[in-house]
Amino acid sequence: MSQETRTSTGGPGSPTTSPTDGTSTNPTAATAHGAPPADPHDQLAALRRELPARVEHIEGGYQQAVDSAHKLMTEFEEAHRLGVQLGKDALPAEQRIE
Repeated sequence: MSQETRTSTGGPGSPTTSPTDGTSTNPTAATAHGAPPADPHDQLAALRRELPARVEHIEGGYQQAVDSAHKLMTEFEEAHRLGVQLGKDALPAEQRIE
């Protein structure tokens, strides 16, 4: 397991590494660039501002996936119906997989 994904179980004030951002939660520690760490309240406020846009983005992707799945199923059903109408036998399993 890498250092970035482990979490320290030390007492209060001991640095803890997050698997997502790789920054220390110790408020007295400096960041990798030598700047003081961001205030957790500021970080939380920034995340709250970003949340609606992220939800909207995911919602759009989800709706696109649902629409694509519906279109695929409709086309599959149409192909099956046409095959039955033309009297075609079902393909062998090997050909269906291809």
